Amino acid sequence: MNNDDDALTSVYKKIEREKALIQAANQMRQQTQNEQVRSRLDTQMREGRRNIQYLEERMQELQMRRMGQGMDTMNLGPSSAGPGRPQSSGFRNDRDGPPTPPPKDSRGGYTDVGSERGDYGTQDYSQTGMMPPRHPYAPLAPGQGMPKSRPNFTKLDLIKYDTPYLGPRIQLMLSQLEFKLNVEKQYLKGIEKMVQLYQMEGDRKSRADAAGRRVESTQKIQLLKQALKRYEDLHIDMESTADAPD
Repeated sequence: MNNDDDALTSVYKKIEREKALIQAANQMRQQTQNEQVRSRLDTQMREGRRNIQYLEERMQELQMRRMGQGMDTMNLGPSSAGPGRPQSSGFRNDRDGPPTPPPKDSRGGYTDVGSERGDYGTQDYSQTGMMPPRHPYAPLAPGQGMPKSRPNFTKLDLIKYDTPYLGPRIQLMLSQLEFKLNVEKQYLKGIEKMVQLYQMEGDRKSRADAAGRRVESTQKIQLLKQALKRYEDLHIDMESTADAPD
């Protein structure tokens, strides 16, 4: 199984997970009369539908890319005549012996057969140094498609709730959450050292204050981890699957 197949399987599982979350939120909404809870559940279901739309678009891209790679493989396959395939009459077989020389004229020289096979121009290639005519556009390399236009958006566009650039938004949030989580972990380490120091000095008031900040930092770390896990579940690294060898 290649990388695109693995990515397709992963995207399918993500879509099914989003559907399950929407279904669970809908069931909870039907069981409560609290308007605030209903509003929060409506927001979750709306986000889930947007996530499903984004994941389905990524799945279509992966499917189209896999089809393109399949066509490239077919084009690069053996094109020579195999067993049972008749060879073209325009090519000489090595078993036919040496090629037949051109006919001679009455003086014993060879006749000019250029008129029979057609000319490319009025001068020979050896005189002009020109290459034989070829297709004006070189064929694309295997797996190489037309360059995609890069969407023009700002960081402000990405942090909007209804942003259409959900993929870049996920990457931005992953970067920001990872940074905040690392900073908060360092802060927690400092708070724990302060608690130990105040305990050794017998400063109960300062120790209680530091202990309270330690609880807040621990809770914040848990929230950051949950948010990071949520965006990791939605993230699809399209570039790595495209660059990875088959």
